[in-house]
Amino acid sequence: MVAALFELSSQWLSKALGFDVVIAKSTRIGTGQIGEVYRVELEYGTKTRAGPASVVAKMASLDADCKSFGVNSGLYEREVRFYKEIAPLLTTGPIATVYRVDRDEVSGEFVILMSDNAGRVGCDISGATLEEARLAMSELGRLHGLILNHVSLKKHGWMKRTKAWSAAEQMLEYWDRFKERYGDRMRPEHRDICQKFIDSFDAYHAALDATSAPTGLVHGDYRLDNILFGHSGGLPLTLVDWQTCYWGPILHDPSYFLGLAITPEFRREHGEELLKIYHEALSVSSPFPISIHECKAGVQMHSFTGMRQAITAASLVERTTRGDDLFLTMFERSCEHVADTKALEVLPPPVPVPHLEPEALDEKMHPFSDHPLHNESWYFDVVDAEQEVGVWVRLGVIPNQSGSWYHALICGPKIPTVGVIDFEAPHPGEDLIVHGAEYTATHKAEVPLKEYRITVKGKGVAFDEPATILQGGSGRPVDVQMDLLFETDGHPYKWRRATRYEIPCKVTGTFSWDDHTFTFTKARGQRDHSWGPRDWWSADWVWTAFHFDDGTHSHLVHAKARGGDYPHLGVGYVQREGEPLIEMTDVKAAAEMAANGLGISTTITMAPLPLTFYVKPTGHAPLCLMAKDGRVAKFPRSWATITTNDGRKGVGWLEWNINE
Repeated sequence: MVAALFELSSQWLSKALGFDVVIAKSTRIGTGQIGEVYRVELEYGTKTRAGPASVVAKMASLDADCKSFGVNSGLYEREVRFYKEIAPLLTTGPIATVYRVDRDEVSGEFVILMSDNAGRVGCDISGATLEEARLAMSELGRLHGLILNHVSLKKHGWMKRTKAWSAAEQMLEYWDRFKERYGDRMRPEHRDICQKFIDSFDAYHAALDATSAPTGLVHGDYRLDNILFGHSGGLPLTLVDWQTCYWGPILHDPSYFLGLAITPEFRREHGEELLKIYHEALSVSSPFPISIHECKAGVQMHSFTGMRQAITAASLVERTTRGDDLFLTMFERSCEHVADTKALEVLPPPVPVPHLEPEALDEKMHPFSDHPLHNESWYFDVVDAEQEVGVWVRLGVIPNQSGSWYHALICGPKIPTVGVIDFEAPHPGEDLIVHGAEYTATHKAEVPLKEYRITVKGKGVAFDEPATILQGGSGRPVDVQMDLLFETDGHPYKWRRATRYEIPCKVTGTFSWDDHTFTFTKARGQRDHSWGPRDWWSADWVWTAFHFDDGTHSHLVHAKARGGDYPHLGVGYVQREGEPLIEMTDVKAAAEMAANGLGISTTITMAPLPLTFYVKPTGHAPLCLMAKDGRVAKFPRSWATITTNDGRKGVGWLEWNINE
């Protein structure tokens, strides 16, 4: 099995080609990022007649991330199956002759050995000449006619998409990355066009799936970078990179080419002629008539696909200077294509997607993975602004570490920060009872998703200066007792991008230490539950849960991975009393921190709502998170008062995770 360039040996090539290869010289060609492509020049011995002077070998990417994407997304398998099963049916099509196809099911490594047509590779950035464009559209029409005659979905079911085009929330994440990376190079009108497309993403693809337009095998990425223009004696055009082929509306391909492979000015002058060339070539061999009007409608409807491809590819492949130029070119031309075809007029309106809600069984402990940082956490918090006090509690079960985390803390500007801090708590069972060395804590969903009770009783510590906790200082011993009931007061909200849910609550109960007791009666609070691998030392974030005087609840998170070319993640909701919950498409938080590590202020903006929250931390109950490998994350957590740009006031908790 060929797994890397150095294994394209003369011995392997002799066996693959059936000729006596004695010398093989390989040179990387092409600009693809998901796979590696090499031209292999050959010399032969005397045992057999001479074979081709050179061949082309395509293999998995040497970049680990790109290879992982190629394997997990099924791109490698799809291209291998195309050359094994479909290419032999299209012997007169613009497809290279295939000598050998091998794929290792376990590792995902593969090799496709094919004829070298020694053609000139097109360049998407510069765009096609008129001669190239005419040939490309003519060969595409002829190819689609061959496919409609000779390829059957019934015999090759793998060609049908088994997944949706892309989850809308995933596409929204890609769009956020694209805007963050290229925002200063994007024209405002292009941003607006794409935002309309993103907003209607699900409705648009539902319309495509329901279309009655002619369907067949779609190449999926028909542009110049994937086309070889031949020389005399060979194929006039060879189409490569069949990783994205699928069974669907064939008019995707001509629209995609017209939108990406030629400049907008060129398309406006020659686009109608080029579409007629495609239609004429298709009509010669298609087994059923397809009108030019159908072609024009298909081109209009599919003009959005170029921007989808540009945005997706920019997020998934290794970033390069040429890649940046290519993706921006694709994006800009696609937006101009949409504008010229008036495609926004046929774009279905957005369909409101109901927010996700947890199930009753989600309240229980979930199965553990073997990830060393697998974690299942239950968080609870409450604020009573009149008493100027707040409480937060966390049970964090970390089964693959020596101990779990348990914290229960009360704080305010007029009291010390008091409670239990234990980073080596005994792992609880499914009853979620923690039997610490000097305390016992219980956690029980008395009515799943509606009522949850937590208690703690035992020894704790008190800190007159909460920043001492961040600095690793010690507190004085105290007796602690807590009994709080959390009653749901709004819509439970399940994240789309992680295994986690949040529930706004009214909280009743007591928290005491020594001879001090605070009583809460229907005070405003929040609880959440998350499970899965959680690495606190790989990202910074601001988490918030706020509750306003008019009955509005909000939960907003701004997170940023440390290192790499990744934008921030912004998620959450705003739910007004008596109105549907509104999910946020973006959240940004800007924090001011004191020299001692505690928060001074935080400003939060969001989309699609034009709201700004001005947050003033009031009570502090921070932690310092120490990883087993020595990494440190400061975790200042505070309850705060909040005012908004539209004059509302509220309270709630927020946390900053700050890696050193």
